[in-house]
Amino acid sequence: MSYHLKTASQNIKDPYWEDIKWAILDLPYGDEQFLILEKDDNNYMQTCVNKDFKKSKLYTLEIRQYSNDTDFKHYQLLTNDVMVVINDFRDYFNGKEIQLDKYDDISDEF
Repeated sequence: MSYHLKTASQNIKDPYWEDIKWAILDLPYGDEQFLILEKDDNNYMQTCVNKDFKKSKLYTLEIRQYSNDTDFKHYQLLTNDVMVVINDFRDYFNGKEIQLDKYDDISDEF
């Protein structure tokens, strides 16, 4: 499986895990506003930092999973814990199943 790491200023094909981890850790402090890890099959995981996190959680973490070319499920998790973000991205990057029971299904919003 091939991956693309996308940010506002970068598009890295076949990133190393360290590229992804450091991009996540830098989100609250750097100029990037989001991070997307996309698979060749158009499924992806993305995160962003909520700048006004006093009204919400610091991180928004989302997963989109396509069942065919047009039908998909979109899941969202809000968290203050960067380790939740890092662990889920690591599992996604390593091809492990993400535990979606902690995520909200927000597919109807799209």
